[in-house]
Amino acid sequence: MADLSFYKSPFAEEIREEGRQEGRFAVVAEALAELLPEGRERSRTEVVLFVLERRGVELSDAARERITGCEDPWLPVRWLRRALTATSTEDVFTEA
Repeated sequence: MADLSFYKSPFAEEIREEGRQEGRFAVVAEALAELLPEGRERSRTEVVLFVLERRGVELSDAARERITGCEDPWLPVRWLRRALTATSTEDVFTEA
């Protein structure tokens, strides 16, 4: 029988976590590449929407309006960080 202890080790888990992080950053990079063509700037809220949609998070009309209607320039940055791991819009809007 093969020795699988390496795959269960903390080091192996660290490598897997790095891969998960890289995958999350790839989603953001893809969002920026798609939403910022030819140097044209888009709002941070559009990036949040893109990431949520790309990750398959269901957006209600109320959630979409809350995101697009946000006038605080830094709130979408916090939402974007949460959107990378969110499974629902509640995860995005809930302060940790």
